Amino acid sequence: MPRLYLLRHAKSDWGDDDLDDHDRPLNPRGERAAAAIGDYLKQRGARLDKVLVSSARRALDTWGLLGPRLDSPPQPEIARDLYLCGPGHLLARAQATEASVDALMIVAHNPDLQQVTRMLAGPGAAPNPELSKFPTCACACIELDDWPSLSAGGSRLAWLITPKTLP
Repeated sequence: MPRLYLLRHAKSDWGDDDLDDHDRPLNPRGERAAAAIGDYLKQRGARLDKVLVSSARRALDTWGLLGPRLDSPPQPEIARDLYLCGPGHLLARAQATEASVDALMIVAHNPDLQQVTRMLAGPGAAPNPELSKFPTCACACIELDDWPSLSAGGSRLAWLITPKTLP
């Protein structure tokens, strides 16, 4: 069963007012969170075949701290079009995934990730307060039938983890 991991970038640093939004780095809390989520994914045995990362620095930094914690992480595809792209585009990128890919991770931004996760969670998803917030460094795992038919009817939320809810 294919899996889609939707990861919101970790907490960014707002200390430099002169930086463009696209160029903001992570703050120390965000760095710790990205590493912790990476450790959690490794413990769960997550194996990724493909990773799409927004070109925003905070998304790149999040993957840079998380990816090396996984066993055999793939080289990420840096995607400028994932920067504040809208939920429809995010979903279309996932639906266009090659059939040979069993596990795709998308590292991007809110509100896009929250909206796509809520849609894909399916009508039977258990109430989850984190799903209504999708905080920084939240990671949702969506199980699906196949990439082209990825939709609310053909997927379900397997789990959602945040730095604050880590075991």
